[in-house]
Amino acid sequence: MKKLFLAALAGLMLIGCGNKESAQAEIIKPAPKLDHGYSMKDGYEYGYEQAVSADQKNAGQAASTLMMFKYAGQKNGMYQAYSKGSDGAVTVAQCSNPCDFIKVMVFYQGEYLRTERLKATEGTVGWMVMADAINGKLEQYVADRNGKKMHIWFDDKNGVVATPVSNK
Repeated sequence: MKKLFLAALAGLMLIGCGNKESAQAEIIKPAPKLDHGYSMKDGYEYGYEQAVSADQKNAGQAASTLMMFKYAGQKNGMYQAYSKGSDGAVTVAQCSNPCDFIKVMVFYQGEYLRTERLKATEGTVGWMVMADAINGKLEQYVADRNGKKMHIWFDDKNGVVATPVSNK
């Protein structure tokens, strides 16, 4: 009887080990390599992770925050994406292909404020957004203005330009 009990116990242990191994194999599987730089998509918005700075780590922040962008589209060889801040300011990133420098425009309540130009450095949020835009990984944002579908474009001379979506 004792031998039968030990055999049954050994059998249960083997069955349990088999389940653990298959469960561990599922857990250890590497995440599939993404073909885009954004970490999440929410409708027409794409979230890009910022690096956690040393000061943020020292203050107890472990995870990065997301910068949310909408893709404005492509016009005359230029690609645009923009992010709205909680203060109402809109930051627009614009680049051509190849993207060596990113033109960054800031608007507030539809009015142009300033422009800066930044080196498109691989791995930065700006670089990831522009790479996704140029590589066709982003869906163009469609705004609803008074019941009409519009594409939005930002221009340092004309401000915010809304164009009706064509029904091609």
